[in-house]
Amino acid sequence: MSILHEEKGQGSTEVLLVLGLAVAAAITVGFYLKNFVTQEIQPEVENKT
Repeated sequence: MSILHEEKGQGSTEVLLVLGLAVAAAITVGFYLKNFVTQEIQPEVENKT
Protein backbone atom coordinates (compact mmCIF):
# COMPACT_ATOMS: atom_id res chain seq x y z
CA MET A 1 0.00 0.00 0.00
CA SER A 2 2.76 2.42 0.89
CA ILE A 3 4.64 1.47 -2.30
CA LEU A 4 1.66 2.36 -4.48
CA HIS A 5 1.20 5.60 -2.56
CA GLU A 6 4.88 6.49 -3.02
CA GLU A 7 4.73 5.78 -6.75
CA LYS A 8 1.61 7.93 -7.09
CA GLY A 9 3.22 10.72 -5.08
CA GLN A 10 6.44 10.45 -7.05
CA GLY A 11 4.51 10.68 -10.33
CA SER A 12 2.75 13.84 -9.17
CA THR A 13 6.04 15.27 -7.94
CA GLU A 14 7.69 14.52 -11.29
CA VAL A 15 4.89 16.28 -13.16
CA LEU A 16 5.16 19.32 -10.90
CA LEU A 17 8.95 19.24 -11.24
CA VAL A 18 8.79 19.12 -15.05
CA LEU A 19 6.25 21.96 -15.13
CA GLY A 20 8.37 23.96 -12.68
CA LEU A 21 11.52 23.42 -14.75
CA ALA A 22 9.67 24.38 -17.94
CA VAL A 23 8.43 27.61 -16.35
CA ALA A 24 11.85 28.37 -14.87
CA ALA A 25 13.53 27.70 -18.23
CA ALA A 26 11.05 29.94 -20.06
CA ILE A 27 11.60 32.76 -17.55
CA THR A 28 15.39 32.33 -17.69
CA VAL A 29 15.48 32.31 -21.50
CA GLY A 30 13.13 35.29 -21.71
CA PHE A 31 15.16 37.22 -19.14
CA TYR A 32 18.44 36.37 -20.95
CA LEU A 33 17.06 37.34 -24.37
CA LYS A 34 15.65 40.59 -22.94
CA ASN A 35 19.04 41.52 -21.47
CA PHE A 36 20.89 40.42 -24.63
CA VAL A 37 18.62 42.43 -26.94
CA THR A 38 18.79 45.44 -24.61
CA GLN A 39 22.60 45.33 -24.56
CA GLU A 40 22.78 44.93 -28.35
CA ILE A 41 20.24 47.63 -29.29
CA GLN A 42 20.75 50.24 -26.57
CA PRO A 43 24.26 51.39 -27.66
CA GLU A 44 23.02 51.83 -31.25
CA VAL A 45 20.10 53.95 -30.06
CA GLU A 46 22.42 56.05 -27.88
CA ASN A 47 24.85 56.53 -30.78
CA LYS A 48 22.07 57.61 -33.17
CA THR A 49 20.81 60.11 -30.60
